[in-house]
Amino acid sequence: MVFPGGKQDPADELVAKTLPTRTFDAGFIEQEAFQAAMAPEFHQMMGKQPLLERHEPFSVEDWTALAVTAIRELWEETGMALTAPRLNGIDARRLQHRLLAQTDQLPTLMEQEGFIPDISQLEVAGRITTPDLGPRTRRFDTAFFLVPWDIEVGPMALSQEVAVGEWFTPDEALTRYAPAQLAIPTQYILRMIHQRWKSSITGG
Repeated sequence: MVFPGGKQDPADELVAKTLPTRTFDAGFIEQEAFQAAMAPEFHQMMGKQPLLERHEPFSVEDWTALAVTAIRELWEETGMALTAPRLNGIDARRLQHRLLAQTDQLPTLMEQEGFIPDISQLEVAGRITTPDLGPRTRRFDTAFFLVPWDIEVGPMALSQEVAVGEWFTPDEALTRYAPAQLAIPTQYILRMIHQRWKSSITGG
C-alpha cells in the first residue's frame, strides 16, 4: 500500500520552467526525525539503526519540478487532475489515457488543451531518502505533498499501474493495514499527518 507517485520525467522540468514562481515551505517531514522515530522498526528489520545521511536542500526550481511530477503522476494513476483551469471529469480522463499511452507528453497536452498544472494547490509535506539498508537496497530520494480534494467528485479513475485505490484517513490506514503491508517511510508519514490533523483540530 503506497501513496500515488512515481519518477520524475525530463518533461516535468521543462513544464516547471513555464510556471509562475512560488515559494515552498520546508514541510513537517524531515529525514533525521524520521530515522529517529522509526528506530524500532529499523532495528527489527536490520538489527541496527542505519547511518544518517544529510543531503543538499532542494532549490525552488527543484520543488517546482517535483510538484509538476506529483500532479502528473497523481493524474496518471488516479485520474485526479490538478489543473488551472480545472478540467471536467470527462476531459481529465480522456487526457489521462493519452498520458498513460505515452502518445503525448504533458507539455503537448498543455499546449493543445490550454491548461497548466496547478502547483498552487500543493503543500510540501517534506522529503525522505530511503536509508542505506545494504548493497541490494533500492533507494529513493522522495518528496511528499499534500493537496486538498473533494472526494465527493466521484470515484478515482485508476490506471493499470494500480490494483486498488481507496480513500483513507491516516489513522484508518494505520489501523487497517499491518506494518508489513506499509513501508517504514509510509508508516511514518501517516503518523505525522495524523498528528498534524489532530493538532489542527484541538488547536494544540
